[in-house]
Amino acid sequence: KVRGATRGAALRRMAPDIEAMARAETHIAVHAGPRPYEDETMIGALRQALMAMRQVRFVYLGGTRPGERRDVTPYGLMFGRANYLVAAPEGSSEPRNLRLDRIAELQVLDTPGAPPPDFELDAYAHRSFGIYQDAVQDVVLRISPAGAADALVWRFHPTQSVERQTDGSVIVRFSAS
Repeated sequence: KVRGATRGAALRRMAPDIEAMARAETHIAVHAGPRPYEDETMIGALRQALMAMRQVRFVYLGGTRPGERRDVTPYGLMFGRANYLVAAPEGSSEPRNLRLDRIAELQVLDTPGAPPPDFELDAYAHRSFGIYQDAVQDVVLRISPAGAADALVWRFHPTQSVERQTDGSVIVRFSAS
């Protein structure tokens, strides 16, 4: 991108630096766990269903009933270490998180399906702990003085507050499920 946006003489002066930086930097280190599933055809179909406010049908290879065909109303997509469809099962308005890598045979249906008007994907995501959803609870973590420096730079939850204590410990508070 830098090369494409830079002209002649300036590019010749910068070329060795650009090459050195390209060799010295990389993307984030690999984390153990599932690879984010990025099937563009599936994501495109889900985006189409979200925009058209249509239900989708698929075989879900995870959960308590692997291999079951499900009809759901899509509420949104969450991307992270694993990618999820947030959707409510047919007959319910309570959203569930469904891993994209466990969805097979996806079809966009003609059946109308939209999230409730008061549903906000960001609020839903911030209410969760990671991707887990349950009853929201107030969480208070007391970190000993030995771990305080690490706790001050650690993100436990997007809504957290951090309080330094006179004894060197740290208290972290947040609400999550």
